[in-house]
Amino acid sequence: MEFNSKYLAKFLVEGTLTRKDLLDFYMGDDVREKYKLIEKEIGEMNG
Repeated sequence: MEFNSKYLAKFLVEGTLTRKDLLDFYMGDDVREKYKLIEKEIGEMNG
């Protein structure tokens, strides 16, 4: 939710999002980076 609110806030302030913003939102890179360590730990637990 925090991830979505970042882009919503930017849109409300600026009135637009750049192509990069839209692509980052779509790809979820911010979220992926934030939870990369958790993903690694889960992977290690599974094998």
